[in-house]
Amino acid sequence: MARTVTYTKSRRVAMQIVMWLLLAASIGAAAVVSHFRAGGVLPELGEVLSFGPIHLKLPADWAVTRPSEAGFEAILASEPAEQLGRQLVVSRVKLGRYLSPTQAATEMRLGDYGRAPEVDETRPTKIAGYTGATWAEQYEVGVPGSSAQRVKRICAVVVLPSRRAVKIELQGHGRPNGSDRKLVELIAQSLRFDDEPEAEEVSDAFDLGDGMTTSLKAPWRVVESKDPNRIGRTLLLDADLDEWMAVELLPCVAPPDKGSPPLIEALSVDPEPTSSVFIHDRSDGHVLVGMFHGTESSRLKFAGVWKQIVSKLEVAKPVDVASLRSAGAETMAALAARPLEDLVDLKPQSDRWWQWHREASNNYIGWSRWQIDHFGQWDGVYTSRWHESGDLVGELVQKWMSSAQRDQYQMHEESVIVGSSNRQLQNGRQAVTLGSGRMKIEIAGGGQPARGGQGEPPADYVPGALLPLLAGLFPDRPMLVRTDAVFGYEDLPHTGLLTVLIEPSTDHPRTADDGESPMRCLALRVNGSGAMSRWYFRPDRSLALVWLADGVYRTPSDAAAVGLAFGADERMRPGKN
Repeated sequence: MARTVTYTKSRRVAMQIVMWLLLAASIGAAAVVSHFRAGGVLPELGEVLSFGPIHLKLPADWAVTRPSEAGFEAILASEPAEQLGRQLVVSRVKLGRYLSPTQAATEMRLGDYGRAPEVDETRPTKIAGYTGATWAEQYEVGVPGSSAQRVKRICAVVVLPSRRAVKIELQGHGRPNGSDRKLVELIAQSLRFDDEPEAEEVSDAFDLGDGMTTSLKAPWRVVESKDPNRIGRTLLLDADLDEWMAVELLPCVAPPDKGSPPLIEALSVDPEPTSSVFIHDRSDGHVLVGMFHGTESSRLKFAGVWKQIVSKLEVAKPVDVASLRSAGAETMAALAARPLEDLVDLKPQSDRWWQWHREASNNYIGWSRWQIDHFGQWDGVYTSRWHESGDLVGELVQKWMSSAQRDQYQMHEESVIVGSSNRQLQNGRQAVTLGSGRMKIEIAGGGQPARGGQGEPPADYVPGALLPLLAGLFPDRPMLVRTDAVFGYEDLPHTGLLTVLIEPSTDHPRTADDGESPMRCLALRVNGSGAMSRWYFRPDRSLALVWLADGVYRTPSDAAAVGLAFGADERMRPGKN
């Protein structure tokens, strides 16, 4: 017969306590597992990782890879599948203009999965020391109902002083939660860049170039400028998302003609709703252009900030614009008195290749080719291809013809931006016609109707296609010339002429191919661009090297070297139709 086990009262109480504790532990363990599976556990970040100039912390046990393409940098990290299998992407891409963090966030909400995402509020966060924006979004993927899956994406974005955007993106399944966002914010705070300019709080007057200075008070920050081929300064106010502002201050010389804009780049393109351009003409040959970028809220303060900047503006000495114009006109008249065949040795110029690269000679970003013929009249084709931001490729073809005396000239230019699938994303056309003492410029494309301008060509005009051939003959004196095209501004849409300040330069000497003969250097600055290019000429006056802003070089090459450097990308390959 079974024996009944009898427990004392205290024993029964103790056993009940143990059972409750075991039950609680089981429930707690299940909750921890469930919480982990939902992304509620924050992974521990490891030591600082370095990828060239980029330094950051990532989850210690995540697999990390880094693909790299011209103009685009990305770091990928993958969470182990037995955990949550989330994916993290940290990318940096060059922008064409300044955007506020909220604008950048709006543009980067792409709706990758075919449906508009559900997005929570955008919040401020620090990214690499600058104020950025974070947000979370979620999608349903698949057929709505039982088979649909929910996908989450937590993002942080900031626009750095260099006009490069940094985006951190965490993707996974399920709904976003606080730990997802915290992980993104911690990674954002750990980011550091060796190749980004510093932005220090304004404490005193600062130099703009061309002998101009001004000042503002903190919390404005002034971006350092270490590029010898840039003038002007950029100011940042990034303490608050809604009040974010960036101001580009660009010194110019007074435009040659009244009513002619000193800044073609700013005034020939439709401005953003939250951008404005201000111009201050001092009537002493100096002009200051201010390009403002901000938010719906901060744009209301643009005029007040501009007034403060102008009120503190000081100039060391005036600019004698009349003498500069006279020097340009005299130079063009002297060259026009001789036919092209007396000025240019056609043989070495007939088919020339150039490669574009940054700093390191193997960091290729594009190429150009000149093809020139001379049978009674001069004609040629100038072709360029280059890597745009992300995975885009730019292409330009410029066809021209000229009489020997340059009084008859035609140039037709077509440019296009090509996506990864060879799909044309943007195109533009420009045509320049000179004859019978009249000039006409027309542009079209970019979704805009054709537009143009015409008039009598100025005495200091030089055809853009001929500028690289003739520049080596310019005298060693400062001058202003006007032209329709310049190296580095090939795809710039404009219906007027570019004003170019040309000066001899000796502060960055280089030697010719023999390593001994010094090369002559001219510094060319498109008025109002804030950037210059240095053109180096061999002893025979042929163009040997062009050094542009942002560390870009254009150096002589050949078809084989260009094919080797760019053959892997069909869109960049020479000979592509």
